[in-house]
Amino acid sequence: MRTPASASPAVEATAWLEVPRVVIARLGDERLAFDLGSVTEVLDAPVVTRLPLTPSGIAGQIAYRGGYLPVLDPAVVLGVPRVGGAGAALVLSAAAVALWVDDAEDVWEVTGTATRSVPAGSDALGVLRGLLMRDGQVVSHVDAGALAAAALATLRQGSDR
Repeated sequence: MRTPASASPAVEATAWLEVPRVVIARLGDERLAFDLGSVTEVLDAPVVTRLPLTPSGIAGQIAYRGGYLPVLDPAVVLGVPRVGGAGAALVLSAAAVALWVDDAEDVWEVTGTATRSVPAGSDALGVLRGLLMRDGQVVSHVDAGALAAAALATLRQGSDR
């Protein structure tokens, strides 16, 4: 397939950005962006029940649509200190889990001029898709499925000890 001569560099720069709309969430002092298609629902300030004897990477569980859904704490995996807030759970569409964040702030339509690639060697977990610039701040574009998988892998390693 031939690329039209009029194609802008901004369009090419967002090739890694499959869904140009993202959910912006706050985790500690960090801003994270998740593809809108990877998040089924955002639950604002749900009651998260902590389960006894679970590792710190599991925030607990929430009642969800007649059942229970495990809630993973990405702050533990990413090494990000929390600063508080009522919290929000991002229910993932590709996994039967939710991610606990300090706040879900916005849905944002990303333009090509807002994208940056990830510096080589800066993503040891393999969860970053790229970097986004929004209002002068860097927002990490995170693969929600890869982050959940990394969190679960960390939990499995902890249970093998």
